[in-house]
Amino acid sequence: MAWRAIGRALAPLAGRPARGLATAATPTLPRLPLPRLEDTIHRYLDSVAPLQDADARKQTQVRHRLTICFVQVSMV
Repeated sequence: MAWRAIGRALAPLAGRPARGLATAATPTLPRLPLPRLEDTIHRYLDSVAPLQDADARKQTQVRHRLTICFVQVSMV
C-alpha cells in the first residue's frame, strides 16, 4: 500500500499518469515472443520427469501428444 502511494506521488515528476509501480513501465517494454506449444510441453515433461515413475511419465507424454494434436487440428 505504501509503494502505491509513493508511486502516485512520484508519477507527476516523471511526466506520466499515476499508475501502479509494477505497470508504470509497461508501455515502454518490448513485447516478448510467445514460445511454441511443443517447446513448452517438452520443457514441462523434462521438469516433471524426475518426479514421476515410468507409468505416470508415459501417461503424461500421451496426454501431451493428444493436446498438441488437438490444438493443431483446431487451428486449421
